[in-house]
Order: sequence, then structure tokens, then C-alpha cells
Amino acid sequence: MDVLVLGEAQPRGAVVKARVIGVLKLLDGGEIDDKILAVLQTSALASVGTPEEMDTKFPGVLSIVRTWFESYQGPSELTSKGYAGPSDAMKVISSAKASFEK
Repeated sequence: MDVLVLGEAQPRGAVVKARVIGVLKLLDGGEIDDKILAVLQTSALASVGTPEEMDTKFPGVLSIVRTWFESYQGPSELTSKGYAGPSDAMKVISSAKASFEK
């Protein structure tokens, strides 16, 4: 499971407190490859609770994230299906946890 923590840069290996705000729904070669979005609790983004709030309070951040994931593997490798809120993100986390515990 991939978690993207938005906020100021942190040293490699740092353990930080973050809060889940949503999930970027992605397809990678037709397979689900969701990315959990969280905000660093000590950052300027800490007041954000949902992807919609991120777009309102910090326009452009989620557009940049989506564009990066759609582009970094090359054209047409990853397809975005948009963002979903914290409850959908928690379902993804619960499912990953259940798979891990099997």
C-alpha cells in the first residue's frame, strides 16, 4: 500500500504523524493501484480533511499529484479515476491490512 504524505519535506526514514484525507484512485495496466493521501499534522496542510478541502484551500496541489502519477511511468501507463474521501481511503487501508494478515 502506498501512502503519500503531503507537507514539508522530511528526512529519509523519519517517523511522522499524518492524517488520512483521501485516496487517489488509479489503474496501472488495468489493475487497481490506489494511493492513500495524508497530510503531515505539523504542516500548513494540517487543516485539510478531504480532497475537496485541499482543492479549495490549496488549489493545484491535487492536480500536480494526479499529473505526476499519470506521467512518471510514461504515457498511458497509469490512469486516474479521480479522488475519493477519507472513508473510501480507510476501506482501502482495511482491505490491505486484511490481505496482509492472511
